Amino acid sequence: MSHPYSAEMSDAADDPRFMLQTAILGFHQARVRFREHDADALPERVVIPLAEAMWWAVSIHEGFAELCAADYAKLSGQTGALVLQGARYARNRLGHQRALAVERVNGIIPPLTPPLRMFEFIWRPAADLPPPDRPDPRGLANYERYLSGKAARQTLDDCAGWFETCRNKLHSHFGFAWPASP
Repeated sequence: MSHPYSAEMSDAADDPRFMLQTAILGFHQARVRFREHDADALPERVVIPLAEAMWWAVSIHEGFAELCAADYAKLSGQTGALVLQGARYARNRLGHQRALAVERVNGIIPPLTPPLRMFEFIWRPAADLPPPDRPDPRGLANYERYLSGKAARQTLDDCAGWFETCRNKLHSHFGFAWPASP
């Protein structure tokens, strides 16, 4: 995919719109890799693309806040934004503490979305994870409410859905072609 700024700007890497577009593309690519590898059921093959997708998800969240500050702040109480706060908590456990924040569970885990599997990787309870370097009570509360015990695949789908909601509500701020979701 060509970037709309590459021919027009001498230093697109400093443009927050360029970085947001890059983060969106990175998130979608990591999400696809997570879905491909979770069938292997090997933790290291699951954690690498999951951690990357979570990193990009938080970067997108920050990009929205930077580009659309007041308008994005108005959306902060919606479920998607709260999932992102929990996702940041998970991302920090994956990255800063290098925690295995998911575990394999056999059986079909709701919500039932294709492809159906006889196992799923779910987020471990916060009490089973290493503590954060800095307290994050909101992140912890939203991790426990929206992620803990739920399928990691669903979290990535929820994040993607939230990004679509933001695109529809904040589109005037972007000025670029939105990368397609897989």
